[in-house]
Amino acid sequence: QQCQNTHTTSKQSMSCKRLVAFALGSILLLTTLFFLSNRNEHSDKYNGIDSTITDMVHVVICSQSSRLTGAMATVNSIYTNTDRPLSVHFVTDTNSQVEVEVALKHLFPMVQSEVVVLPEAWLAGKIKIRGTRTSLGHPLNYARYFLEDLFPKLETNVLVYLDDDVIVQGDIGELASIDLGKHAAAFSSDCSPEAKHLGLFANTYDGFLNFNNPYIQSLGLNPSECSFNAGVFVVDMTRWIANGVKQQLLHWLELNTIENIYGSGPAGGGSQPPMLITFYQAYTFLPFLWHVRGLGSPTGANLPDDVIKRANLLHWTGRNKPWSASPSTTNHRAIFKQYRVQLP
Repeated sequence: QQCQNTHTTSKQSMSCKRLVAFALGSILLLTTLFFLSNRNEHSDKYNGIDSTITDMVHVVICSQSSRLTGAMATVNSIYTNTDRPLSVHFVTDTNSQVEVEVALKHLFPMVQSEVVVLPEAWLAGKIKIRGTRTSLGHPLNYARYFLEDLFPKLETNVLVYLDDDVIVQGDIGELASIDLGKHAAAFSSDCSPEAKHLGLFANTYDGFLNFNNPYIQSLGLNPSECSFNAGVFVVDMTRWIANGVKQQLLHWLELNTIENIYGSGPAGGGSQPPMLITFYQAYTFLPFLWHVRGLGSPTGANLPDDVIKRANLLHWTGRNKPWSASPSTTNHRAIFKQYRVQLP
């Protein structure tokens, strides 16, 4: 009331101003403390957290403008279903870089992220596609070979690599925390007991590799060995680098340009065969529910509803993607739509 008195002295006026300033400052402080103590789960996640924090989950996704709808749905599903600090490391091409950066900043300002461009010169003259699926020759399909070069600051971290046509229904922190044992990486086998029970995934090494080639014969691989899918994997970068994985992958990639090592078989070529050779009987098995795949092919129609509901990760492997195919040719499109976001 004294401060409202128009007849106060100059000294009293100054004192009142200080009192008002103190009161306003106290209110601001109390308001801030109240907000910090009561903010919801999605308001404080990850923003400003350093990438070296011990429980940070590092996720690598490769995509481009034409598939960005799928990639952003992937990010949304990861973010929605985890409470762990999240860092998304995005690999794209030069033409898509700005669009990807804008989408991540606009849609997920609370998620720590970075966007890097894959130098296509790294793969110049090193890719040979023998089948009809020429899309397998896109350089971004091979970005997973260069993890240590694309993300040098993560050379001692565990990374989760995801294709851009997956939806994560479980907590990505559980996937990142899988015990890799003595191995550098974990993949999902095409011959897990669950897959056999459901009649899924019959791929074996002879579907990918040319066992008539002397280079393949010299390795002593079993043609009937069950393959794995390289679209989802967990990797310990320390072991990846120590084992020279990149160098092994590039060796087989380049050799295939002058020798028929892979790509002419029924399973096709692309980036997968060099990984099958490099990680032959040398990887940890991912639990079946952490990579339920085939949703983009007729196989997906055979997956029981209870498996779809329980799956921690769904993968639309195959030609039909949930963001582009018609509802009549896409399995379980409704699940994808739950996480689809409008691009800016």
